[in-house]
Amino acid sequence: MKIAVISGTLVGSKPAVLANQAVVNLQQKNIEVVYINFKDYELEFCDGRPINQYNQDTQELIRLLNDVQGFIITTSILHGQIPGVLKNFFEVLPISIFENKVMSFMASAGNERHYLAIEHSFRPLSSYLNAISIPEYVYSVSSDFNKSNEIINKDIVSEIESLVDKVIHIARLYERLII
Repeated sequence: MKIAVISGTLVGSKPAVLANQAVVNLQQKNIEVVYINFKDYELEFCDGRPINQYNQDTQELIRLLNDVQGFIITTSILHGQIPGVLKNFFEVLPISIFENKVMSFMASAGNERHYLAIEHSFRPLSSYLNAISIPEYVYSVSSDFNKSNEIINKDIVSEIESLVDKVIHIARLYERLII
C-alpha cells in the first residue's frame, strides 16, 4: 500500500509540520509514503494543454501519484479558502489520479473561524473527483504550535494518528472490494 502525503501550500510551515507527523505515523505502520511538499516543486499553471506539454515537475507529480491508494492533503487556510496553488494542483492533475482513492484533509489556520473551509472546499471537490472522502479531518490553529512550529497540542497529534489509521483501514477495505 502506498499513501501520498501532500503539503499543499507555498505559504507558512505548519501544513508541512502536520504532513510530517502523518508521514511518521504511516512509516511506523510500515506503509510506503510518497511525500510531496509544493515548496519543492514548480507546478505549472493549468491552462488546458495536454499533460505531456507541462514541465517536468508537473509530470513527475502525476507519475508519483498515479499508483497511490490514498491521499492525506494538508494546507493552510487563507481568507477562509484553500490556497490557489492547491486549487491549481487539482485542476492540472487528471481526475483518474483521484478516482476511487481515499482522500483525507488536514489544515492549519490562524484562528478557529475558518474550520469550515475544509467542508466548503474539499468535500465538493472530492465528490467531483470520485474520491472516497474520510468524514473526519484535522484542523489546527496557531496556538497548537510553539514558536519553533512544533505541535504542542497532544490532541492534534492524536487526531493525526487517528486520521492515518482511518486512511489505511478504508484504503485496505476498498482495495479488497475492487480486486
